This record gives sequence, structure tokens and C-alpha cells, in this order.
Amino acid sequence: MNLISVNNISQSMSGRLLFSDLTFGVDSSSRIAITGRNGCGKSTLLSIIAGFRTPEAGEVSRNRELRTAALEQNPVFQDGYSIADFVLSGESREMTLIREYETLVSQPDYDPSSSLLADLMSDMELLDCWNLESRIHSILSELGINDLNQKMVSLSGGMLKKAALARTLVIESNLIILDEPTNHLDISTINWLEKYLKNSGKAVILVTHDRYFMDAVCSRILEIEDKTIYSYDGNYSRFLELKALRQEAREKGEGRINNILRNEAEWIKRGPRARAGKDKKRKERFFQLKELVPQSTAVSDTFSVAGKRLGSKIIEIEKVEKSWDDCLIISDFSYSFKKGDRIGLLGGNGSGKSTLLNIITGRIAPDDGEVVQGVNTKIGYYDQLSKQLPGSVKAIEYIKESAEVID
Repeated sequence: MNLISVNNISQSMSGRLLFSDLTFGVDSSSRIAITGRNGCGKSTLLSIIAGFRTPEAGEVSRNRELRTAALEQNPVFQDGYSIADFVLSGESREMTLIREYETLVSQPDYDPSSSLLADLMSDMELLDCWNLESRIHSILSELGINDLNQKMVSLSGGMLKKAALARTLVIESNLIILDEPTNHLDISTINWLEKYLKNSGKAVILVTHDRYFMDAVCSRILEIEDKTIYSYDGNYSRFLELKALRQEAREKGEGRINNILRNEAEWIKRGPRARAGKDKKRKERFFQLKELVPQSTAVSDTFSVAGKRLGSKIIEIEKVEKSWDDCLIISDFSYSFKKGDRIGLLGGNGSGKSTLLNIITGRIAPDDGEVVQGVNTKIGYYDQLSKQLPGSVKAIEYIKESAEVID
């Protein structure tokens, strides 16, 4: 069954054309990954498919039976929201009843014999909410979300992603749209999500930079390149093979055209005195062929970053401890960084990886112990949520705050 038909859509962003005249379909068995270079319009196309954005040209036709659940790249929630408020924030009558039920039974002093609870349970029975409520708790449990009263603002990046994923998966849908679903997730959760999507029986469209996830989940790849779209049947590994064949064929075709262009250019330079009509048509053919050969616009810049020479002391961590809400995250941790260290932090979502990085970089203070930086140590920190990026400032303006020129 066809769920969505995309017909000749085009879209620009800030005056720059992202893609033009894209046409493709999505059926009920599709598991599609949209790929392409950064900035080519993958997330924009995803938002058009999801119905969050209207294309500048063309149209998207949707089956009447289509029910969509979408995961955005960066989850947005209201101040004061708990996990329960966020995950159960659907507007359907069933979701409203489940939300009211979960809120009531989570109260420490709730009365199991109250008439309010009895009325709620009766309404849930009439709408067959118990199967949905059971499925919601199953998904939350699989994702390791046990305390639904925990505030969203207190969650790590990984736990935020899990909560957003849970909200998407509990929605009754036949098409799941996912924008960067594996960002910030631990390995066990990624493996679980792979199996869930393959066994769900639902159509899936996703954008991700995780090639292994695409290999495991997807059966079709849509690539945005040169402002158009190419479709490849198979997973990501098969896509790489087919794309290499397409590029090879294109290069051979371009080679033949270049040979013709060289001959025609020599002919034009000689200034032949053929009949005017024939001469004009041959020149027109020359310029038409020239337009078929893509002109390289890539610019390669080489630069080096100058910095101070590191001293003997880089960063020293002495018996650091940190707790969140009486939960001990880091205990009696010491480490002395050495020149040339390349260190990876491993652990489940919510285990304290980002907390440790924030302590090392001085963004938060430890409860006990200390972190001492060397005199010449300068830290560049790219955090998972880009919390220090001002949304109202252009990228180039933000970079210029640090330096006009990279030496």
C-alpha cells in the first residue's frame, strides 16, 4: 500500500536552493534512509514528508490511512515537564486517559478505592486502553526509563533521546520518521532499536550518519546529490557499490563528452568558413555539450592552528566526587592527563559521562576533590547539545567572536 507520494517538490533555505523536482514514493513496507552531504536538505526533506513544512513547489500526497509518528533531532519540552508529561503528551482520548491514570497512581497518597480512579479505569476499559498502556510500559522498560516522575530538564543527552524515542514509538502509527535516532544513545539501546524497527511491520524513513544502523535497518537508500535525488534498492553497503558504478558510468560519459569538446574547441579556434546555418548549429551543439559536464566548485583550503606549547602539567583530577539528587555518579576519581592522550569515555546513558566532561572543562564543580589545569592548557569543548550556541547569531559571527583569522 502506498502511504506517501512526493511529486516534483523543490525547496530553498536562506535563498539557497537545496533540491529541485524530487519525486519518489513510500509504501507500507519501506525502510528508507535519506543520505547526502551536510547541508544538502536531508532534515528539511524529512520535515516536508512528516507534514511539518510545506514545499515551495510540488506536492506531497498522503494516503487517508497514513498515521505518522516523528522523532525530531532535538526534543523540545515545556518547563517543568516530567518524563510522564512528555512521553504521554499525545492528544488522543486514549493517551489523555492513560496520562491521567499514571499521574493519579504515582501520587504517594492516592486512594485505590477512590471513585475518580474507578471512573478512569472504566473509561480506559471502554476504549481498550490497557493494551496501549501495557505497550507503553514495555517500551519504557526496554529503554531503561523507570522513574516517570523524573524532570526532563535533569536528564542527560542520552536519556533525553530515549524519552523522545519512547514518545515516538508509543504513538499508534504505520509510518515512523526518525531524524538522527542514534545520536547520544548507548550501544545496547541502538541494538534494541534496530530489532524493534525491523520487527515493527511499519514503514520507516530516517536520517542518520550511522552507516552500521542503516546497514542493519534499511532496505532502500535515497541520496540527495546535485540538488536532485537518486534511489538505490538495498542497505547502505549496497548503496556504496551501486553509487560507485553510477559514478564510474558518469565519468566515462563525461570523458567522451570532453573528447568531443576538445575537438570542437579546436574547430572553433580555426574559424572555419562553412555555411552560416551549419556553422551556427555546430557552435550551439558545442555549448550544449559543455553544459552537460559538471563544473567543479570545490574549494580546498589548507590551514594550521597555532597554539601554545603544552607544559608538563595538562589536567590533573584529584579524588573527584559528584552526585545528582542524592544519586552518586562519580566517586573518588583521579587521573593525570598526559600529552598525546586520546581517551574515550564509555558507559550507559545517564551513567555520568557528560557530567565528568563538564567537571573536567570547568562547566560544573565537583562535590569533592579538585581539577587543576596546566598554565598553558586551553580547552576546546564540543558538547552533545551545543548548549552554548546562541540561536540568534549566524555561524560566521559566532566563530568571529573567537578569532577573525585562523593562523
